[in-house]
Amino acid sequence: MRLHVKNLLHTLHRHCEGGLRWVAGLVVLAACCSAPARAESVADTTVSFATPVRSAIVTGRPDTIRTAQPVPAPVAIVPIASPTPPPTLAEIGPWLDYKVRHQIPALPHEARLFYRRGLMAHQSGAVDEGIRLVRGASQLDPAFTPPYFTLGAWFLMREPGQALAHYASLLEVARQSFTFQLALEANTLYAVVQALMLSLIAVGIMIVAARNSELRHRLGERFGRFLSPRRASFWSWVVLVTPFLVGLGPALPTVFLLGLAWPVLKWMERSLFVILVAGLAVMPWFVGQLDRLGSPLREDREPLYGVLRLQNESYAPHISERLAQLARAHPDNAFIHFGRAWMARRGNDLATAEAGYRRALELWPNDDRVLNNLGNVLSQLGRSDEALGIYGRAAAANPFNAATHYNRARIYTERFEFQAASEAMARASALNFDLLKPYQTQVGTREALPPADLWIAPGRFWNALARYQPSRGEPIAVPPLWRSRIECLGWPFSILVLLCAAAGVTLGVVHHRQLPLRWCGNCAKVVCRRCAERRREVALCRGCAAVESSAAKPEHAGSVLAQHAIAARRRERVVRTSLATLIPGFGWVLHRRVFETWILLASGLILASIAFEMATPFSYEPRLANPDAALPDLFVVVPWITLYLISLLGYLIEAERERIRIEAALSPRAARRARAVRRPVSKAA
Repeated sequence: MRLHVKNLLHTLHRHCEGGLRWVAGLVVLAACCSAPARAESVADTTVSFATPVRSAIVTGRPDTIRTAQPVPAPVAIVPIASPTPPPTLAEIGPWLDYKVRHQIPALPHEARLFYRRGLMAHQSGAVDEGIRLVRGASQLDPAFTPPYFTLGAWFLMREPGQALAHYASLLEVARQSFTFQLALEANTLYAVVQALMLSLIAVGIMIVAARNSELRHRLGERFGRFLSPRRASFWSWVVLVTPFLVGLGPALPTVFLLGLAWPVLKWMERSLFVILVAGLAVMPWFVGQLDRLGSPLREDREPLYGVLRLQNESYAPHISERLAQLARAHPDNAFIHFGRAWMARRGNDLATAEAGYRRALELWPNDDRVLNNLGNVLSQLGRSDEALGIYGRAAAANPFNAATHYNRARIYTERFEFQAASEAMARASALNFDLLKPYQTQVGTREALPPADLWIAPGRFWNALARYQPSRGEPIAVPPLWRSRIECLGWPFSILVLLCAAAGVTLGVVHHRQLPLRWCGNCAKVVCRRCAERRREVALCRGCAAVESSAAKPEHAGSVLAQHAIAARRRERVVRTSLATLIPGFGWVLHRRVFETWILLASGLILASIAFEMATPFSYEPRLANPDAALPDLFVVVPWITLYLISLLGYLIEAERERIRIEAALSPRAARRARAVRRPVSKAA
């Protein structure tokens, strides 16, 4: 009989052209394997399709088998020996055979270990061995996403078709796995918020540095009443820098100083100041949203109570006991009842599994996944007619559920209704042919195809997470990098930010009314009515006034002032160019292009977070792999270089435009007109 089955299997593999014919052959072979022996006169007992097959790692209890009969009969439970895993982790092949032979859905821990070994092999130069181990890791745990991303990155330049296939598998996992979706959204929100806020604060500090003359001038004038000009300038720098060094963090001093500079800021700088204050004020709300996204794995948080991680958990009595207590305490929580039934099904406690699924079905009427799993439990209990009715309800609720059609095909095959089985299996393969991949190698063996269970749909989790409201006084889980920052102290910090902003703007406006600031009509140096010297209707600084006085003839004063202004601006341009080269984005801030700088810095910070592994504080699985190893250095270095070149090129363009405007304004023909304006051309730009 076994030789006949093997020959038939080889024949089908040679002659079947498409997936649909292969599935039809699968059904016929399964029927042949489950039929009683006739010609050999030997009672060849086979495992039924309804047999609950589990790993010893998952259940730790004997499995059950029953003899297939031409007519449905009462179930005879016979214990069988628990499967024994391979003794070592030296080779991945025995683990793949072990997973397929014993119909284990996933081996998550072994998959992550072999994935790590594959990365190490690839880094050491054994490329083929690394690819083999990483690909095997994706087969050990189909829901483990890093192997797909890694293989796609490795094949992207060599075999684009292979890369696209792995990326397609990654997208399918992302579509079905709420855990992956949750980690992706939480880490993305964390990285984006962190990059936006840090870049906002950095641009604010750059504005303070670029407008330091305006901020220090009033201080210097007050210190100059009893100090020398040099000491007054020194102490003005001390007062400006000290708030950043006393433990207040960068945000509060930046907000206060920008408020002081409010009267001399342009509208774009004022807009960025308002955005910075608003972003810091709502920071506790952002932290609360991150805490909401981190709550599904916590066993003390409703509404999930840690049910999310049960999808790949092994059966354990203490887990079942905890779920039973939660079910009694929360009888209207469908997640708890589903999780309890899920674990009971793995522990072969079919009565508890049926009760849990039926209660979950009452709370989630016509949920196709609950109906599918309930039908699997009923088929294992030998109630195939009732199971088919449940499968029919699941198919009516969601006609695109491939698992439902697959499970119907199993029961039809067991009942020798081959036409209906072939149609149901063809429908399942047309909807999701990947569902049959884990069972292809079992055709012609004595193991039966297990029922296909389905986990809770991602939409259910998202709806529950959106309705979740944390209790008052409940501690908030702050991301690790934020815990020591004063900006994450909560709503008291938000109130302090608003007070600093209001105090800064108020003092800035009052001081500006008492001592208005102007700019030298020749060199653009900051002056006020105390230090400026009038030459006709133009205010000049002391240096420019001395240069004008040193002119031999009054008609030569314009030319001398123009030459002095060009020389002063040339020295200033050298300093600006040096700072713009060393600090990306600072050159744009000097020309008041603050929003472009914000976008540039935010992009750079996101790249830095990815490169230095700072953008993934939310992890829903063991960190046994090195994510950075899967990302080629080219994809990290090139964007950084591009952003730096954009920053430098943008500054050079703006500096050249300013130079042309200044030289045109300070030409001998326009010298008098240049001195006639209170504010120089460069400051009006």
